[in-house]
Amino acid sequence: QDARKHNRLSLVLCPNVMLCEQVVRMANSLCNDSGTPLLSIAAVCGRQVWPVKEPDVMVSTPAALLNYLYSIDPE
Repeated sequence: QDARKHNRLSLVLCPNVMLCEQVVRMANSLCNDSGTPLLSIAAVCGRQVWPVKEPDVMVSTPAALLNYLYSIDPE
């Protein structure tokens, strides 16, 4: 079954932006035989903002994730 039908989201937390970028590059390199990416991946760290379309995998630093969550609900 297609995992996207179940609205699953994996979160990868990295200690810094440089490692986030490396994880995104490696995940984007995972393709099927026709060259289509196996996963959609988005990073929320540094200058990247929260993605409009929900990805399969979200990569973030803890600080960027907390900043986003506090911007939604300061409590």
